[in-house]
Amino acid sequence: MQTCDQRRVRSPTPDSRGYSSRAHEITDACGDRHGLRRRRFGRAGRPRRTRLRESALGLEGRARRRLARVDSRRPRQDRRDRPAPRRRRRNGPDRPDRRDRRLSARSNSRGGPRRPRHRSTGPRRKDARRHGKRLSGGLPLAPGRRGPRAHDRGRAARIARRRRRLSSRGGGPAAARDRPRPRRTAGASSPRPRNRKPLIRRDGATVLGIDALRSDPTAIAGKRIGLVTNPSGLASDGTPSWRALADLPDARLVRLFGPEHGVDGGAVYMEGVSSSVHRETGLPVVSLYGTTLESLKPRPEDLADLDAVVFDVPDVGARYYTFHWTMLLAMEACAELGKRFVVCDRPNPLGGEVEGAPQDPEFLSFVGLHPIAVRHGMTSGELARLLASERGLDLDLVVSPMRGWARDVSYRDTGLPWIPPSPNIPTVETARVYPGMALLEGTNLSEARGTARPFEMFGAPWLEPLALTAALAALELPGVSFLPTRFRPMFEKHAGETCGGAMLEVVNPSVFRPFETGLQVIETARCVAPREFRWREEPYEFDPRPAIDLLTGSSRFRESLDTDGDAASEIARHREETRPFLARRDPFLLYPDHRPAVVAFVGGHDSGKTTLLADLIPRLRSLGLEVGAIKHTSHHVEDDVAGKDSQRLGASGGPVWALVTPARATVRRKIEDASLPDVVRREFAECDLVLVEGYKSVPLPKIEVARAGAARPPVPDALARVSDMPAGDSVPTFRFEDTEGIVGAVLRLAGLDRVAAARP
Repeated sequence: MQTCDQRRVRSPTPDSRGYSSRAHEITDACGDRHGLRRRRFGRAGRPRRTRLRESALGLEGRARRRLARVDSRRPRQDRRDRPAPRRRRRNGPDRPDRRDRRLSARSNSRGGPRRPRHRSTGPRRKDARRHGKRLSGGLPLAPGRRGPRAHDRGRAARIARRRRRLSSRGGGPAAARDRPRPRRTAGASSPRPRNRKPLIRRDGATVLGIDALRSDPTAIAGKRIGLVTNPSGLASDGTPSWRALADLPDARLVRLFGPEHGVDGGAVYMEGVSSSVHRETGLPVVSLYGTTLESLKPRPEDLADLDAVVFDVPDVGARYYTFHWTMLLAMEACAELGKRFVVCDRPNPLGGEVEGAPQDPEFLSFVGLHPIAVRHGMTSGELARLLASERGLDLDLVVSPMRGWARDVSYRDTGLPWIPPSPNIPTVETARVYPGMALLEGTNLSEARGTARPFEMFGAPWLEPLALTAALAALELPGVSFLPTRFRPMFEKHAGETCGGAMLEVVNPSVFRPFETGLQVIETARCVAPREFRWREEPYEFDPRPAIDLLTGSSRFRESLDTDGDAASEIARHREETRPFLARRDPFLLYPDHRPAVVAFVGGHDSGKTTLLADLIPRLRSLGLEVGAIKHTSHHVEDDVAGKDSQRLGASGGPVWALVTPARATVRRKIEDASLPDVVRREFAECDLVLVEGYKSVPLPKIEVARAGAARPPVPDALARVSDMPAGDSVPTFRFEDTEGIVGAVLRLAGLDRVAAARP
């Protein structure tokens, strides 16, 4: 091969910046083969050595600024006593690159005297512009110059140690230095404190079932237990469930079981998880979501050495969320072997509303092993009671109930932090839309898995956002609006493709119906792009049938869209068939529908209402309930003694005033035109029960109070009666002295008698 003898033309002496005043030309002895002459001008023509030096100077400058910031944080006395760093002398006119004057000596990382920094040659040489393979060996050094020091791998560790001991580097007296940190001795680590600060943010918040089990472990005392859990199974103080149970002195945690996504929660959607060993405890972990249908249920050998299985996994309140079906299969396995099954209850983030008909028996699958509503409005403990009864399981079932939760309590009001139960349910807002937007898993629409807003966005590459949102806005769906958007999923459907679609904004959660919204979204997307829309054909949750049929519980919705493209008849059917489910679930409910629950006592003047309430309140409080009271009158009366200082302050016009004594504080607040629900919500939020005297025209559970000789206005909607007269109708009637019966009636009307059914 012919070689090219390159000929260099030396530039004149560089200027003060190290650049040549005219172009550097490189001519090739082989000729200008392509008719072009390579020229480099100005900054682009700087020698490679100069460019490397500038890079090194930039790194050195950043390091020196960083050290200066660290030095500014040292104690003032320490900085004063420390000798000032010496500047490196300039070497005079024999160094053409005068930018080198900014370099200073660098201290030895091990302390001691400073020494100058060694660099490669200063002036340009012929080999400074060397090309080809000879450059890979580095630039040659001038005689007498040292090469750079080898990279010290321990330097970063020494810098970190110096940062921790910055206050002791000075040469001043010991009194001027900060006290050195005590070193951690080798050996066993110190025990982790158990009295953590609770995650609950306010008083009166919901108490979880795992906390109730820790405080009273009678149900598992003296037993070898297994635990079904994942990372969202935390106690109120942030302790994982497995640690909380492992620390109980009267029980022994033997084995862990992992639902979908695994005990560590790291597996993705429909990814099979293998059994393993728990890294923190060394306990065996049995996966209940493998690659086969048989892997979903615990095997007899997994339960043989156990006395009980504890289930503590949060749910999102939708039928096709698989955790409850893992619970059912574990319940069946325990029933077959005579093992106790304990459910640590947790809130349903969707509350108690019911939506979506139960599935047809022939469409049962792992996204619905038993016919229940899509949005069932039950907790795990309540659902376990229903499943054990309706499936006829001979099971020793114990529910560790919550305290302070009701079906109308929003998740924010529970005071509990939201811990994602699975990777694609990152927020409460995601859980709110999940019962409807999970239906998109049965189509070729992306439910935005692989983005930061899964299930809150949806779309496809072939959808136009503006046309889609305009069509959805025309439906005027309750409690939700749609915003046009585009997104690019990182995985799952349409990964790496830009999808046009919409983002859901729930503007009124109390009227939002997620399941019906999901049906309408699918119908609208099909109408906007009928040629591109497809139903999912791949197997879904171990079942080869169409995924949309398994999710909706029948083939009717798919067939109706394929036939006439209208989902109105299916939406009406789902509304109608949810009503029987309300009656089915009622015997198994454990918590009231409202918090605080309100029961009204109504009757004529001088019938004894106030006397009765004053007797009931201490009896109800003795049951562990927080009880409030409201007295209603239709007259304008003064609520304080006229002429007293407290009355005069209140009459002065201030909206809030208070009377504070050593024993208590009484606060009075003026609320103009306030309704009873507003007063209860604002002033009695931390109560379990509020007893109201009066309000006979307000739709509340009512107990009539009647006494012989007193006026008796009609109360047609009374559910119970307290009277000294014989009953003349079918309304349950109690004598005034039957306080036990009256208390039972109050608890029943308030829904507070349900939790007693969960106690073993």
